[in-house]
Amino acid sequence: MPDWTLRDARPDDLGGIATLYETSGLDAPGSSEPEILRTNYARLMALPGARVLVACTADGTVLGTLTLFVLPLLAHRGTPAALVEDVAVHPAAQGRGLGRALVAHALRIAAEAGCYKLALSSNASRTQAHAFYERLGFKRHGLSFVAEVGRAAEPAPGARASRYPGPESHPQPPDVQQAALGPFNTGLEQRTHRATDGSRK
Repeated sequence: MPDWTLRDARPDDLGGIATLYETSGLDAPGSSEPEILRTNYARLMALPGARVLVACTADGTVLGTLTLFVLPLLAHRGTPAALVEDVAVHPAAQGRGLGRALVAHALRIAAEAGCYKLALSSNASRTQAHAFYERLGFKRHGLSFVAEVGRAAEPAPGARASRYPGPESHPQPPDVQQAALGPFNTGLEQRTHRATDGSRK
């Protein structure tokens, strides 16, 4: 039996989640600000279909996390799709099945919500992560592209500059697993049920 359980995150998990983001390379060490984290968590929880999942020990130590979005769509007769972001497992807890269990739980939630696929992205250099997702049944699916929209990006003629800080204020190490952190990322997806019209992407 595992010595951890899966559940939805609570506000008192935020400190542990921030530590995971920093130890896994999603955020720079020491960059988390508790008040901003609490504000952003409240905004996230106000979104229909958004869930933050955690794997934690009996004493509440957070060992792994991911964020799941169930997205309503207009195409495909309104069938929703799911997106996973911010997957992080503490380095000391890797190899214990936490990541597999978190992703499997997200897939179950997506299937129960009627989603036809769950998609995620992984930095092109993270070949071990790619192999991990493929073992879970994900298939490579096209390419993901990213455009910076912070202050570092040159605004288009006549466009207003963004009021949000650019990437220089949130340094990101190159060895990062998650979506939209490299110039080109490998997109992966898993179908949660068979498409009926043969045209879904």
